[in-house]
Parts: sequence; C-alpha cells; structure tokens
Amino acid sequence: MLKRFTKTVKLPIRKTPIRVAFSLAKYPNGNTAIRVHRPTLFGYDQYGDITRMTTMKLGENCACIDTTVHGHELVEQLEKLKLVTCMGYYVVRGAYKCPAFVLDMEKLKQYCIPTDAINCA
Repeated sequence: MLKRFTKTVKLPIRKTPIRVAFSLAKYPNGNTAIRVHRPTLFGYDQYGDITRMTTMKLGENCACIDTTVHGHELVEQLEKLKLVTCMGYYVVRGAYKCPAFVLDMEKLKQYCIPTDAINCA
C-alpha cells in the first residue's frame, strides 16, 4: 500500500503528530500556500493549510506559517527537515502574528502528492 503514496512526513498538525503530504497553491496575492493532505486507503484527504494568507506580498517561494493554530512545534519540525528557512520577521494580520519563511521548493517537492506534479515541478 505505501508504494503508491508519496513520501510523507510526520508533523504536529493542530498540535497532534500525524503523517502528511503536501500540495502547493497560490493565494490571490501570489504568495505560496501549503496544503496538508493525509494519506487514506483511497488516496488523500485534504486536512487544511499550514500557511496563512496575508495582504503583504512576500517574495517568490515565501509563506507565512500559521503558528497560532498549529503551534511553534510545526515550525521547528519544518526547519529540522530543512523544508523552510526563517526570514527573521513576522507578518501581522489582525490579531495574528505569523513568522515568514522561505520555502525550499526542491525538498518540498519530495513530499507533494502525485496529482500536484505541475505545481511541485
């Protein structure tokens, strides 16, 4: 069964460690969105986004990771896997303060679901 699935990573999503794969999308302002998918017997179920849309346009392959919902453990795990690099500043949107990151698209591509090959190429 595992051979038909892409490589997964164990992340603390909503503070609960689960195995997930990713798909990439763009927000209306052009920032990158990372969607989380959980492997099932019949494919993948979308579990939500780990990024947050901001009004500020970030650079190419950059995103704000939602630590309010998912916690700082998520960021620590992504940095440990070298999937993201901290930009050193936060983006404030209303009551939310999210850290900004540069995404390593080559490494993220390894964890993208097969149907997202165009965005992950």
